[in-house]
Amino acid sequence: MTDDGAPPADPDELDFTDDESVVEIGERRYVVGTEGRPTVDPAPDPEPADRPGASDEATTEGATSAGGEVTQAAVNDWLEESFDDDGFTYGVDLTLHAEGDTARHRLVSNDVTATFDALCSWFVAAAGPESPPPEALGLLLAAVDSPVDVPPGAIKAFAATHDLAPDDSIADLVRAAEDAGGFRID
Repeated sequence: MTDDGAPPADPDELDFTDDESVVEIGERRYVVGTEGRPTVDPAPDPEPADRPGASDEATTEGATSAGGEVTQAAVNDWLEESFDDDGFTYGVDLTLHAEGDTARHRLVSNDVTATFDALCSWFVAAAGPESPPPEALGLLLAAVDSPVDVPPGAIKAFAATHDLAPDDSIADLVRAAEDAGGFRID
């Protein structure tokens, strides 16, 4: 018991990574929103050789490790194992090559939404689109071959923020989206 008579906190209660106001932007790097979920544009993590504890052997082209050549299969195995027992539910390690530049990003999280948000934000920043990130994400989602189901609550929320009522027409909804520069899902 604590001084105020309350039982001690359970370790799960101390895990801030499940909090909706916390967004991971890299390995052991977080942004905490003071008024809800923050919107972040994460910077890519440093290259593995720049991270503390990284081995020059493992990142040098043509290097050998434990007597064997570093192969794509060995790197894939190492990446897979690097997520084992890290205490996080979700882990992503990405390398993007676009227009002659290569960018890397690694993130871990216990929040699937934060993971996806950071992944998408990093991708549009690293891919270098000329559009602002919200517009780039919208364009990418609209262009994918897979169908995207927008939850009805998102449509209702958009309509409400633009003073549309249930008796307004679809044309009114489309006009509001055009006036707003797009159908923004917040």
